Amino acid sequence: MTSATVLSFSWTSAIFPSEKICDNRETGAEGVCLKSLKRFESPAETQSAAYAAGANVTIDSPNGDVHVVRGSDDASVVATLEPFVLRALDTPEEEAAENLDSRERSVSADASGNVYVDVSRPSGPPPTLGADIRDELPSVFNGTLQIDQNNGGTEVDFVG
Repeated sequence: MTSATVLSFSWTSAIFPSEKICDNRETGAEGVCLKSLKRFESPAETQSAAYAAGANVTIDSPNGDVHVVRGSDDASVVATLEPFVLRALDTPEEEAAENLDSRERSVSADASGNVYVDVSRPSGPPPTLGADIRDELPSVFNGTLQIDQNNGGTEVDFVG
């Protein structure tokens, strides 16, 4: 006799909007069928902002890897963003593209030269929407680096 276990998770509808209710034929128990995930990506984009000596850099990454490296001698912070979304394997490309297009991102500096690298998602798209970030700090960087990382790896190879 073969046994099967059906797990039910309350958060699956947010991550897997195409999930469906499945019944365990042997026990009659209700559950949720989960599908394999596929990583959909869009082309990388690079943005930069001027850096002022002594200013700080803040990176806000709710989902995705962050890698900080030494950049050029030019006084600017350069961020390369590689957007992605994880969706069910059979999600139409157009639907994944809509998710990727909804991602909000910016690289900006305030009046004091503090630089902000921000990747966020509006309400609506799945929480698996994010971007891997490669942030190049200028060789003259001598401020504070703050990384707000919620989900993903963080690797810092240069802090001035």
